[in-house]
Amino acid sequence: MGAALVAATTALEARVALLSRMGTDGLAIDTRVSGNEITLTGEVRRPRDLIIAGQVASDLPGITTVHNQLSVAPSRPARSRADDRKLAVELDDELLAARVKLRLYAKIGLEAARVEVTTRGGSVTLSGVLPTRKLRTIAVTTAETSAGCIEVIDDIDVPQGGSP
Repeated sequence: MGAALVAATTALEARVALLSRMGTDGLAIDTRVSGNEITLTGEVRRPRDLIIAGQVASDLPGITTVHNQLSVAPSRPARSRADDRKLAVELDDELLAARVKLRLYAKIGLEAARVEVTTRGGSVTLSGVLPTRKLRTIAVTTAETSAGCIEVIDDIDVPQGGSP
């Protein structure tokens, strides 16, 4: 596996691990991977979340150095139940998008970088440009067979003259 593919999949694995472990508190954490190093940026609500995020990142295969640049957000008012429900839906969508993208990298390699994956309520939209109809079909099938996917909206373009 090439370095770019490893970095992309490791960043997605980090996203899935952070969201799975931290729930909605992981939504504001961004990751950047270079070689065996990962950098965490963004805000968390509590000081202990700084530690948890660092541990999650350090447990990723191949990661030997964690640059934890997270900050603790200033106190915010308590969230309402409606806010909690909205964040729970956002969490589910983010996890689904990251899992679909990880599966795309596993199926079509670095071509997955050309595909944007967005989700809303279990509906997955794939957009971007792929060089062949075959890769497009693989991408759509991969999304359709991902756990939590209700439907796939295929907005992937294949250039005129793109091979089968």
